Amino acid sequence: MHRLERSPLPVAFDDDIAIDEWERRHDRFHTSLIGASGSRWLLHFCATLSDQFQRYRRFTVLRMSQSYSVFDEVRSQHRTMAEAVLERRTDDAVALLTTHYESSLARVTEQMEIFVNRKRA
Repeated sequence: MHRLERSPLPVAFDDDIAIDEWERRHDRFHTSLIGASGSRWLLHFCATLSDQFQRYRRFTVLRMSQSYSVFDEVRSQHRTMAEAVLERRTDDAVALLTTHYESSLARVTEQMEIFVNRKRA
């Protein structure tokens, strides 16, 4: 959690080092949360989904870093999920993770729609 929060935010689309570092720390954070389940199958399944989603999520990392309200929301979600896992509140952790995934998907979808509409214009 602390490493993710201290990760440098990218400031440009070509800031591959910062984007890669944030993605790496973000992936480790989620892997550690899911790892608490003890299910190797679940870890493998989630890793596969994360790998597929990364190409789209990466597209929004810069946008997120430029909007402190969005970035603060994501950080808050991460903190709340970590607390639920550490306190072994499984139902809360699952619900929080579901909400986090849904809001991430909504952000990616929104950014992709903006990108497509700009290309059409």
